[in-house]
Amino acid sequence: MIDSKVHLDLVLVSPGSAMVLMTMVARVADGLPLAASIQEDEQLGKNIVDYQNQAKRLFKTLTPTSPIKCSIESGAYLFQ
Repeated sequence: MIDSKVHLDLVLVSPGSAMVLMTMVARVADGLPLAASIQEDEQLGKNIVDYQNQAKRLFKTLTPTSPIKCSIESGAYLFQ
């Protein structure tokens, strides 16, 4: 089990299909990405790099006092 005060995971999902397109885990203290898994998807194409960069920026802005669960809209997809 990952401690939400130490590690944080972001999942990029397609709301219509609830398909997981990308998962990233990072350390809360400094936003350092620790692991990532990316599902090949024709809809995302080259935009996956943009979503990876968005996830990295989100990791750097979140803190131990951030909400434990939330959804963030990003275009046609959601970070959860």
